[in-house]
Amino acid sequence: MHLRTQYNGQDLYSNHKSLVEESKEVQSDKERAMKWICVMSAVFAVAAATTAQAACPVPPGAVQIAVASGLPTALRHALPVDIALPGEPFDTTDVYVKGNKHRRYIFVWNIGTRWIVAMEQGGIALRAAIFTYDLGKDGKGAVLIEESITSPESACASATKLVEKRNQIGHGK
Repeated sequence: MHLRTQYNGQDLYSNHKSLVEESKEVQSDKERAMKWICVMSAVFAVAAATTAQAACPVPPGAVQIAVASGLPTALRHALPVDIALPGEPFDTTDVYVKGNKHRRYIFVWNIGTRWIVAMEQGGIALRAAIFTYDLGKDGKGAVLIEESITSPESACASATKLVEKRNQIGHGK
C-alpha cells in the first residue's frame, strides 16, 4: 500500500517514482561511459605497446642482442629486475597489476663496450627509457653513462642518434 500525498496539486509519489527512474537511467549512462573509457584505454595501451615493439632497424656499428639471454651478467645486475620480455604483459599505466612487471624491453644494442637498452615504462603516461651503459674492457662492472626518456614511438630514433654519436666519437669526428 502506497501513501499518496499531494502538495500544490502534484502527486508526490509519482514525482518520487519518476525521479528514481531518471536517477537509474543516469547511473546506467555513467556505467556505459565508464565501460567505454576502460575499453578505449586498453585499446590505446595495446596500440602504444605494439608501436614500441615494432621492428627497429639496427644502425651501422651496432649489434642487436637477444633479450635477456644475451646480456652480460654485469649489465643484468645493473638493470632493474622487473623488466618483461618483448610481447609479455606489463603495467603500461600507473595502475599496478599483481604479477605484472613495471617495464618491458624494446631492444638491446651493443657497440663494443657500450650497451644501449631501450625499455617501455608505465606511469601516468607510457614512455620509453633509453639507458647507455659502459661495461669497460673487463666486462665486470656496468656504469650508467646516460639515460633519456622519450615516447615509445621515438625510441628507435633516439637510440639510433646515440649510436651515431658514439660512431662519430669513435672515428674522431
